[in-house]
Amino acid sequence: MASLGDISGNTGLNSKPTGRRASLSEGQLKTIDQAILSSLWFPVMMEREEAIHEVHTKTYEWVFCNPGVSQKPWDNLSEFLRGDSRTYWITGKAGSGKSTLVKCILENKRTRKQLA
Repeated sequence: MASLGDISGNTGLNSKPTGRRASLSEGQLKTIDQAILSSLWFPVMMEREEAIHEVHTKTYEWVFCNPGVSQKPWDNLSEFLRGDSRTYWITGKAGSGKSTLVKCILENKRTRKQLA
């Protein structure tokens, strides 16, 4: 079996295999994907998510709006959710609300609707 370091090409979970990844069996791909996910796990992961405060209903409504209309400097989240890209980068200073924003996005009904 190939090691994680030997695999080139697209390694996104549930993505169409490319490069050396295309020559691996479905079982090998699942094993590798699980190894990657396991390496990201940490003991208090769920506690961290549960510690993120709930937000007011309309606090992050702007994230689902078209930033081009209001000339905002971020990429359109709705287009990203409907598209093929695998990464939407969120940056900010410590304590600026990145985790709260992500929790809001994950829990919003529009996210699942746009992913469908």
